[in-house]
Amino acid sequence: MINTYLMLGDYERILRIDDADPDSRAMALYHLGRRDEALASWRRAPDNAPATYKAWDEMMVACLTDGPGARQAAERAVGQMTWSDPEGYTSGGIMLCKLGSYDLALHALAKAVDGGYAVVEPLLHDPWLASLRGNPRFIEILRRAEARRDEALAVFRAEGGEALLGLRSAA
Repeated sequence: MINTYLMLGDYERILRIDDADPDSRAMALYHLGRRDEALASWRRAPDNAPATYKAWDEMMVACLTDGPGARQAAERAVGQMTWSDPEGYTSGGIMLCKLGSYDLALHALAKAVDGGYAVVEPLLHDPWLASLRGNPRFIEILRRAEARRDEALAVFRAEGGEALLGLRSAA
């Protein structure tokens, strides 16, 4: 649920959740302009953490500090990541874009959508993606995400998902 709030940009709600994961909490604080708190809340990866976890940690710190070499650190971290988590690629793509690594951000966002993560809200609204919104590659990624979302919604409705949840159909 916390990642849903992150993708919707509902950062205040994340901060009201006691057991919010460190990634989401730090990103929420940072998006709200509370950079020092974001850095203070971040827990570094332990020395014995797997390489992928350490790479994610390095990218988070690079994004939160936005200091000299942050872009290169994030690019290096993404190059070391071996997971197949489309949500992670979305978050990573957003961070890479914020740091100015547009090609790698587009690659990560495409990998997320093609991996089945068709959440269009951050693509449409996250301020860190603003610089990509006119890019033809980004527009195509957004188009694919919208098509996948629409297909999933149609299946959900056709299979009675709204009734199961006690919702009325919006159609």
